[in-house]
Amino acid sequence: MLQFNTKRGALKDEELRQRLFHALDVPGVLPKVSHTRLEPASTFVPPALLGHQPPRPPSRGAVRTGDHLKGLRLKAAVLPYPKIYAKLARELFQTVHGQGVRVRVVNRTVPEFFTALKEGNVDLVLGRWYAHYPDADSFFFQLFDSKVGYLREFYSPPKVQRLIALGRKEKDPNLRRSIYLELEDMLSKNAVLLPLFHEQVYRFVRPGLKGLKFTFSYPTVAYESLSL
Repeated sequence: MLQFNTKRGALKDEELRQRLFHALDVPGVLPKVSHTRLEPASTFVPPALLGHQPPRPPSRGAVRTGDHLKGLRLKAAVLPYPKIYAKLARELFQTVHGQGVRVRVVNRTVPEFFTALKEGNVDLVLGRWYAHYPDADSFFFQLFDSKVGYLREFYSPPKVQRLIALGRKEKDPNLRRSIYLELEDMLSKNAVLLPLFHEQVYRFVRPGLKGLKFTFSYPTVAYESLSL
């Protein structure tokens, strides 16, 4: 995902965020950065958890932004491991280079990456998130909660806090789904977070192996259930 800083810096301006959000050509970049299968993301939370698969939006790279981005200078924190993220960042930021945007990556190590998250002193964050448990709450609460969320210094408006709290209390699955869809819609409409891809989990299996099942989060495979 690519997180925009909505609280400080140049991208606090929503109109400017919108232009950059739509200028970044994610579909055009993904095939260049990995030979393994990456599932392009049209939503932040994996669709299976939302119970709903929205239509895939048009290629953002096709949106005309004119000269409004010319001269824009931004700082980014990029997760340095695995190495695909550094390559993805270079290719993605290059898609707006021709429009006059320059993005400088300020960190080299993982600790420096998390320091940038804690201090909120960069304009963009390119990284990944694994859910700690298979529920949309593991994405919104653990990233955007105003007290403990990893990305709270980048986005944590009061309405989001209310919806996160409602989602944690609501028992009706249909109502919970509507809450998380509303949160998802806010991320997109307000140019807050640009989903990039969902990683695919896979294993090579020898003949005769039984009991292999994948889970949504760690541990990916329950090895104690395997047998030959």
